[in-house]
Amino acid sequence: MILLPSGSGFEAVLELRNFDAIHEVELTVGTFKVPMDYNRPLNASDDNPKVHIALLMVPGKHTGSQNYSTSPLLLNPGGPGGSGFMIALALGDKIQKIVGEDQDVIGFDPRGIGATMPRADCFSYPLEEADAETSFNTDKEDYVGGNFHRMMWSLSGKEIGLVNSSSRSLHKLDTRARALAKLCTEKDSLYGKDSILKYAHTPSVARDMISIIDAWDAWTESEKDTSLSRCGRFENVVEDEQPADLHEGDVNQVPDTKGKLVYWGFSYGVSFIFHIRSPHLD
Repeated sequence: MILLPSGSGFEAVLELRNFDAIHEVELTVGTFKVPMDYNRPLNASDDNPKVHIALLMVPGKHTGSQNYSTSPLLLNPGGPGGSGFMIALALGDKIQKIVGEDQDVIGFDPRGIGATMPRADCFSYPLEEADAETSFNTDKEDYVGGNFHRMMWSLSGKEIGLVNSSSRSLHKLDTRARALAKLCTEKDSLYGKDSILKYAHTPSVARDMISIIDAWDAWTESEKDTSLSRCGRFENVVEDEQPADLHEGDVNQVPDTKGKLVYWGFSYGVSFIFHIRSPHLD
């Protein structure tokens, strides 16, 4: 298990033992706290809204004294709406066979998706018994009822079929899209400026990825002198020396990825690279 210092930004990183026997690898799960609105940073006020990003890490097989990768490989399955957490769970060890089994792989659920909280959920509303003080707390939403309504909504659209499956299908699909947009607008107005629906967009997810890398770098810096191993024992960390026959420009030299985003995107997830390179993210 990896325990990160409180100042790193990572929270409650726990070993997920239930999956060990299935995948025959050690898995680590946790959450990472980021601002919902990067114009309202967390250190500015405790009242600023937060997003708790769900993470799953498949640790690499490290044989040297350094028990972590210089930079983790982040996974995003695209969609949009796919779960990076589940992709890492299903494919993390297989991806390591491609990129190297010593590479730490992290999958995360983008803001609004899956286990990341709050969810971008237009069907779940605050519980009726919630008082005025808690009615705007997404932790008090009726997710069970929301999931039921979502299922019924999905089933009601089955008979429509594809866009060109009938002379009326396009009109019906357009009507459903407008109805869902109206529902999401009502949910968005309920939370006002603190609504996750306002910030569940690509630029913010790109910023979240940069924040994960920054926190990783802060943690690895703290690990250089003294490290808390996954078994919970303190060990001295000695940086591995580079072989003497490697020189700058050598094609066999492993590139230094410290402070850089090492990323594998699928489908829509590939487009994130353009947002990472966007000047407004600097």
